[in-house]
Amino acid sequence: MSEITIKRVTRDELHLLLPLMKHCFNMEVDVVYIKWKFLENPAGEFVGFGAFKDGELLGFNGIYPELYCINGKEQVIFQLGDVMTHSSIRRMGMFEKLATACYNHIRESHQLVVIGFGGEISTHGLLKMGWKKIKNFNYYFKHHLHCRWSSLWINTKSDYIVNEVSNLDDIIQLHYKHTYRNEKIYQKFTAEYVQWKISNPRRKYHSFVCYQQNEAVGYIIFYKEDGKIVIFDFVYTNRKVSAQLLKKAYEYCKNLHCSGVIGIAAGDSLLAKRLLKAGFLHNPFSKGPLHVKVPFMLLADNPLVNDMLNPQNWLIEPSGHDAL
Repeated sequence: MSEITIKRVTRDELHLLLPLMKHCFNMEVDVVYIKWKFLENPAGEFVGFGAFKDGELLGFNGIYPELYCINGKEQVIFQLGDVMTHSSIRRMGMFEKLATACYNHIRESHQLVVIGFGGEISTHGLLKMGWKKIKNFNYYFKHHLHCRWSSLWINTKSDYIVNEVSNLDDIIQLHYKHTYRNEKIYQKFTAEYVQWKISNPRRKYHSFVCYQQNEAVGYIIFYKEDGKIVIFDFVYTNRKVSAQLLKKAYEYCKNLHCSGVIGIAAGDSLLAKRLLKAGFLHNPFSKGPLHVKVPFMLLADNPLVNDMLNPQNWLIEPSGHDAL
């Protein structure tokens, strides 16, 4: 019987991820998506290690570089991305072996700082490896009937103009002006980064900016997935602007026959407050629709240096989530 070999996955081997993604996630993806996700990230290429047997990729652990500002200094850290193990080699400790190979490779040239969002299965394994929970992300939602009523109730204001845009300059400026609250650790929200994220070939993103007297006063970015409108980012300067921007999301929900509009945000974030003010619901219970809490987690060799275990020091936005 052939042995399993663990080694770094090269650019020329990325196509081997296609059948593994289909097996593990039931995701039908192509090489265009693989190239976008693994090679076109403006912060740098992925670091991934795989479990190979007879030339077939049966396990994978990938992490992705991201540019963060930590206590006023720019620093590259990494986010945990795709973790996959073929059913034929499960219960062999591959999750930990592949992850350890990734982390040791990073240690050769960087301080190890890896962030991630735990899943129902992965969270337990991450905690066993020394990861720490920092804060929880919650789902916020509006049912399609509520969206339809809200859309009818919101009148279009002549002094507010909402345009779909491709140029991100106004979005970047608004984001930096209205998102931060003196957090010490946050991702650099650059035009290059946002453009890369919304170029995901599996989705069609819509970016709307609201103008008042030719001045940008708010924006919303959303897309459709699994029969829902998903809010990628949302910033506004007052309640009237909020209503005009959300009206676009509600109209898309209605026209595309979606089941509702959802957002995901840290419970202590400005985005969570914005969604709640707009009438979105949050399920605080352990059962029922969208009750799952998504833990934001950290693995760092020396997290106390920059007080990384303090939740208040982190600004983590849904746009930074690997899956959004």
